[in-house]
Amino acid sequence: MKERMEEVTGERKDGWKKKERERRKRADGKRQETDWTEQRDRRKIEEDGWKEKQNMKQCRKKKQY
Repeated sequence: MKERMEEVTGERKDGWKKKERERRKRADGKRQETDWTEQRDRRKIEEDGWKEKQNMKQCRKKKQY
């Protein structure tokens, strides 16, 4: 009886570990995805800022001439 209980609990632990590992993998994937989108958003913001600066420079040049 005791041996059988130990076998069952051992299987349960392994199952739990497996699920935990899968859950962590999923979490890592989500984290990477968010990092990628954040980088993309940051890049877009930087590009918009750059375009704004260029426009301001062009406006200044037009005013000078």
